[in-house]
Amino acid sequence: MGGNRIRIGLATLASMLAVTSVFVTDAHADPDPTGTGTLLVTATPQLSHNINTYQELWLQTTQPIWHKTVQPWHQRTTQPWYQRTIQPVFTPGYAPVVHTHRTSLVTRLEYSDNTAAAVPTNGGFLEDATSTLSGHTYVHIDVAQARAPEGLRFPLGHTDPRLGNYLTPDSYNTPVGYSYNVRIVGDQLIVSFDNLVTANVGAEVILPGADWSNHLPIHTTDSARADLPDGYGATVWLYVHTLSGLSWNSYEPSGVIPLDDVITEEFVTTTESEDWAHDVVTSEWAQNEVIDTQLGNTLVDTTRVTKPITSCFVILAGGGVTLSTPLDTGTTPPDTGTATFAGLPAGGYTATLHCLGEKVARANAVIKPDSTTEVAFGAITFLDKDQSVTLPGRVYLHRTFPIKFDKPDVLPVQYEEDIVLPKQYLQPDIVLETICEPNRYVDCP
Repeated sequence: MGGNRIRIGLATLASMLAVTSVFVTDAHADPDPTGTGTLLVTATPQLSHNINTYQELWLQTTQPIWHKTVQPWHQRTTQPWYQRTIQPVFTPGYAPVVHTHRTSLVTRLEYSDNTAAAVPTNGGFLEDATSTLSGHTYVHIDVAQARAPEGLRFPLGHTDPRLGNYLTPDSYNTPVGYSYNVRIVGDQLIVSFDNLVTANVGAEVILPGADWSNHLPIHTTDSARADLPDGYGATVWLYVHTLSGLSWNSYEPSGVIPLDDVITEEFVTTTESEDWAHDVVTSEWAQNEVIDTQLGNTLVDTTRVTKPITSCFVILAGGGVTLSTPLDTGTTPPDTGTATFAGLPAGGYTATLHCLGEKVARANAVIKPDSTTEVAFGAITFLDKDQSVTLPGRVYLHRTFPIKFDKPDVLPVQYEEDIVLPKQYLQPDIVLETICEPNRYVDCP
């Protein structure tokens, strides 16, 4: 296809409201009113703006709060007080007196009364081959009582024979003021004496109602022992006899013997004192009081963004027609957009570029038959208003105050181990009237 091709470039447009006119002419080419040609319109429309990136800036103030616990410790001192009572004691002094009986002695019996008709109630008289009543006596022994630790005690008396029915017990078997003790240990009966000096004593034991041996038992010094008869029961009969020469001591009062004072003490009261010893203080973190204060936004970055405008179109007017077609910017911006008008009758035309609802560029062109006329508007840049972007999150400046304590907890007082002082006594001591303590030999006066 023959013909001339004319291409004209357009300078950058700085305002979306400004309109640039371009005139396309060819002095050597006459239009062929009968032919047709093509008009190619090119432009690179783009929108440019700044993106300002901001970050929130905050001041974070931290107040640490701690909690204090106070444990007071005290020391308690205890002073016990007692009252002491002193009891002076003495016992009677004594002097030994030796008593000696040169005659035989037997058991002094108990009698029904003190008449001539009196009969023994706890024993009887032995009968021998030479006399009707010999004056020798025996006594009934309760075996169970004799087994007790203290045993049984019986007085000694003379062997005076009961020669007449007119005599009372005071006239025979008269007591001598001395006694013996009977104890049964196992199957043996033991006769013993208190305060004994010398003795020559014998003992015989029989079953109740049995016959006596009709001779004196074996005599020994100090004490006498006799085996219980076979088959004995709750009671046995005992015959005790001493030969001449029984001696014992008795005691007569002689002055006094001081004994140790009896001292008693009785608790009266306790005095206590209490002193502060020390405090145990513990602290622990309780919480933080945090106060955030916004200081504003800080600019951290500015980015220039330019992107193609894809909504432009071209209006072509001339030759009695008005045509409109979009400016095709392609799929990979920033490509140069094109608008093609083919099969135009030769002649003069006006091409107008519209973007963002505004007329932004205009060009006059002459179409010749069998040729393509190009109108190049070039780069057209629209300046848009700045945009702002705030980054997520916050940037903090930190400030921390010194530790502050809240109201402390004061626990109940605890005590160290008590100090107990040695006991003391109220004065004066209570001194009682002196008393007498009897002894085994003499009684108190």
